[in-house]
Amino acid sequence: MRSLSTLIMAAVVVYISTKFTFLIPFFMGSVIAYLSFWNFYIIYQKIQEQAEKAAKAEEEAALENGEDRTEESK
Repeated sequence: MRSLSTLIMAAVVVYISTKFTFLIPFFMGSVIAYLSFWNFYIIYQKIQEQAEKAAKAEEEAALENGEDRTEESK
């Protein structure tokens, strides 16, 4: 879904750039790069959040089973 939205936004930027050709050197490349990074960052944040939730769930499961990670690391 994010790839499709990036493609659509890039197409809009290209369309606007063709209407106002003086914007091409300043507008087209930088805005498309910004939009691509923005979509990448959103995906990256979601992956980080999922990893943190998984680590927290694993830690809680270990505590419920009576395991103590601090003793394992000593």
